[in-house]
Amino acid sequence: MPCESAAAGVIALGALLHRLSLKDSNDSSSHLARLRSLASENEPEVFLVHEVHGSGFRPEFKNGILWGRRDPIGNKSMTRIAILPNNSAQWRVNGEPAVHALSGSEIRFQSLYDHLSAGISEAFPSNYSLSDSGVCLAGRVAGESISRSVYSAIRFRNGCGHTDLSSLLTVHAWSPGTISRLTYFNSRTGQFDRQTGLTRVVIADGDTAFLRVLDVPDFRTCDILGVIQKTIDRGSLEAVGVKLADLAQWYAADDERTENLGAVPRGVTISSLRRR
Repeated sequence: MPCESAAAGVIALGALLHRLSLKDSNDSSSHLARLRSLASENEPEVFLVHEVHGSGFRPEFKNGILWGRRDPIGNKSMTRIAILPNNSAQWRVNGEPAVHALSGSEIRFQSLYDHLSAGISEAFPSNYSLSDSGVCLAGRVAGESISRSVYSAIRFRNGCGHTDLSSLLTVHAWSPGTISRLTYFNSRTGQFDRQTGLTRVVIADGDTAFLRVLDVPDFRTCDILGVIQKTIDRGSLEAVGVKLADLAQWYAADDERTENLGAVPRGVTISSLRRR
C-alpha cells in the first residue's frame, strides 16, 4: 500500500463475506471436513484423540462412514467409533488443541453484510448464527488495541444502520456475547484469540506481522496475504524482500492470478506467489 491504511481489515471483511456465502462454512463442518481429508490421505503418522476414549485412533473410511479406529491394546478388542457431524467436536488431532464451535447471539448488522455483498454473493442465513475460523486476521505488531483503533476509524452505513469495521469483523474479544466469524492472531504475543478450527486464509497487517505469520506452524497450509505500506523504513522493506527471495526456491510468480485481479489503484503494488 502507498501509505498507512486499514486495508488488512477491509480485505479480512471481504474474506468473511465470502465465507458467509458458502454452505457449511462453520467450525463444526470445517473440523469434520479436515478429519475426512486426513482419512482420505491415509497418513500413517496421523492419530486422533477422543475426549472420553483417549488416544491411538486412526481416521478411516469404511462403508461410506468416517471412523476412528484403534488397534487392540492388551486384552481389549479393536475399538471403532463413527465420527459424525454431531460428535466431531469430541475428536482432535493428536498434538493439537480441541476445536470448539463458539456459542452466542447471531452476528449483528446483517443488513450491512447483505448490502456489502449485493450482486456478488448471498449469505446463507444459518451462517449468521454459527462460528467460523476459516479466516484469520493477524494484527499489527504494535498490539491488538492499536489494530482495533485503526479499524474502528472506518465507518459503514446503509439505510438500516451504521457501524465501524472493527465491529463487522466479529473478533471474539471485540464483540462479546456474539458468535465470531473470524479469528484474531496477535502477532506480538503469538497467541490466537480463541481455539480455532481449520484456517484457510490469513491476512497479515504490516511487514512484521507478515514475516512472523510465515513462520507459524498453524499457517503452513493456508493462503497468506501480507498488507505492507511502502512508507516503512528501508531496512524493514529490505527484510521483506530478502524473505520473499528466500521463498523463491519453493514458490513461483503467479502471473495469471495477478492478471485476473485487473487494474489496481494507483500507488498499490501486488505480487502473487504460488507453491511450485
